[in-house]
Amino acid sequence: MKESQLRKLVREELLKLENFDYDDFNQFKFKFKIGDIFEFDELPSGLREDINNYLIEEGSDIRSYDPRDLKYEVELISFDKLLKWMKSVYGSKLKDKLNDQSIKNLAKEVEEDGLETPVLFGYEGHHRALAFTLLKKPIPSIKIIYP
Repeated sequence: MKESQLRKLVREELLKLENFDYDDFNQFKFKFKIGDIFEFDELPSGLREDINNYLIEEGSDIRSYDPRDLKYEVELISFDKLLKWMKSVYGSKLKDKLNDQSIKNLAKEVEEDGLETPVLFGYEGHHRALAFTLLKKPIPSIKIIYP
């Protein structure tokens, strides 16, 4: 390969990197602590999408809010509250769900690496919530702060 061809290839690859949408990638690097408050645009794309869906599905009062006008606080949901949620979602099938190998694997990942993004408690994050239920630990969640 000629040097000019190599330079062209390198420039093309660099251009791809400059135009790459890092939003999804950054979801894996989302740093949060309990009590942190975020603007909508500071949240990972997956969490922003969950919030948009939640606001659309939850009824006319909530639907009137633009997600960019709201704040989002990371809170810790107690294990007892988490367990109640999981029982209300899965009922008698909760034990089977907790014995599912994919949930056990996720629980192991969470124990080793921590949680990548908080759940939207009561709405989104069922697999992560099951993993925390299996671990018998409280779970970080995003709380929407309305004006």
